[in-house]
Amino acid sequence: RNDPTFVSTYIEFKRNMGSDEKSKCKNMGRAFSPEELSAEVLKALKGNVRDEEINSIVVTVPAKFKGVQKDATQKAAELAGFQHCILLQEPIAASTAYGINAKSIEDGEWLVFDFGGGTFDVALMKANEGIMKVMDTEGDNHLGGKNLDSAIVDKILMPYLEDNYTINKILADDQWKGLLQNALKHPAEEIKINLSSKDKNQYEYLSESPIGKDDEGNGMEIDLTITKDQYEEALKPIFQRAVDISKKLLNNNNLKGSDLTTVLMIGGPTFSHTLREMIRKQITSKINISIDPMTAVANGAALFASRENIPEGIRETDHTKIQLKLSYQADAVETEQKVGIKVLRDKTDGEVPEILFVELNRMDKGWTSGKVELKGDAEILDVHLEAGKSNGFEILITDEKGTTHPCEPESISMIQGFKVAEAVLPFDLCVDAFEIAVGRQQLTTLKGLQKNHPLPAKGSGTYRTSEDVRPGKKQDIINIPIYEGKAGTKAIYNDFRGIVKITGDELNGLLPKGSDVELKIEIDQSESIKVTATFPYLEDQMVNDVLKKTKKSTVTKNYLKKELKKAQSNLENLEE
Repeated sequence: RNDPTFVSTYIEFKRNMGSDEKSKCKNMGRAFSPEELSAEVLKALKGNVRDEEINSIVVTVPAKFKGVQKDATQKAAELAGFQHCILLQEPIAASTAYGINAKSIEDGEWLVFDFGGGTFDVALMKANEGIMKVMDTEGDNHLGGKNLDSAIVDKILMPYLEDNYTINKILADDQWKGLLQNALKHPAEEIKINLSSKDKNQYEYLSESPIGKDDEGNGMEIDLTITKDQYEEALKPIFQRAVDISKKLLNNNNLKGSDLTTVLMIGGPTFSHTLREMIRKQITSKINISIDPMTAVANGAALFASRENIPEGIRETDHTKIQLKLSYQADAVETEQKVGIKVLRDKTDGEVPEILFVELNRMDKGWTSGKVELKGDAEILDVHLEAGKSNGFEILITDEKGTTHPCEPESISMIQGFKVAEAVLPFDLCVDAFEIAVGRQQLTTLKGLQKNHPLPAKGSGTYRTSEDVRPGKKQDIINIPIYEGKAGTKAIYNDFRGIVKITGDELNGLLPKGSDVELKIEIDQSESIKVTATFPYLEDQMVNDVLKKTKKSTVTKNYLKKELKKAQSNLENLEE
């Protein structure tokens, strides 16, 4: 429909996750938040599964996603009908896919260079005898393939239209200009893909039909030959941003490109021969393209999901089946592993035979434990894993007569060849408080909650109240603001994560000014935060709170103009 306000299709909303930005849909009569649009994507994926009910999900996110963005991703999963959602950092997913495909993982430091459609991440990993660890991460949540497409639109295609058609009115109207730019993104992507090849020095693009009408009502078509030089002139500055971030990461860790064992290339834009040559010249020639950059993150997420257990409260349980408790390592460097099995009679409905046997059979039929009696309802089995693979095992429970009894769980999965890297905190997790030692209000981090600490993580520290807090008084409040960013800096320069408010009506006595507050902050694998405050003065009374999900306000053009005017005025005063 020839109306820029009549939109029913949305793209590139990942970057807006966690913001209050809305996408208006005129024909639906409402606006959609980024998490609602994301939920529609998840619903579509969920709908593709026909043979079972899915209520748990692993969603990959950029390593440098902020807390509000991760909260919004969790919300999207909830809106899509999932009861349990694990967030997995994309570099870890990619390294998992690499680990399962590599014949052997070379010891040393290596980079996961993850240039996606909307975001860029680079992770410094360390491998030691098959054990992978995330050392540090950097990234830009506003750098990706979208920027490459926009650069081709702005520097190649729009100038062509300006030279060949009259579009002054279109360019003067933000809505019409935006509509035209969006229409040009498909040809821009086609040009980008074709000129990414090492062998192509030019590409001719010819539009199949008009992409719209100019100011005079003429249909606009594109018949243009783009050279490799034009392509590189448009895209090299964007690629350089990613290369510079990678060099910064190495510098922060006192490393040079020559110290790396490999650079693992992930994401569609890494197909570009231009980008690969820039990395070879500026970082290292040891580029690894052994896995498909387009599917590595998805494959890694699937492998990760195969080793995760759904929490008991969410998992649908059939108590008529014999309930089992299993203990094992989901990933292993060795080919021999132990699996502990225990029968839970108290959680099983109906009669359970006194004597039971267990048998583990590897799914590829290459190994079996044979029948082993569960003496005292428990046993530890030695299982053999096939090297460099995800190994599935079928669990069979039988009685003395050889009758098979259904059990839960009925199978397990174990990855052999490497240990999957743990997720890490991408930023310091801090409390905004007055620090007596430096005499100012600033962010302070608790030990165990510093950047790059493995998740889940816990931290504790002691603070003091700044005012009396009277029992039963709602107006007497202790505020505990939580931020993610850099310890030692002012809160305004960092990202607000949430606030815990404790009022007088939650306390059982008077808490005088200067009383100790012992804080314990716990953050799980998906970065949900729980805060516990203990008051020694009140005989160790405790208050628990889970940090509520927040949203970041969208920055408007008018707000920026106002702030810029204020800054210019301040600068003039300073100069005077």
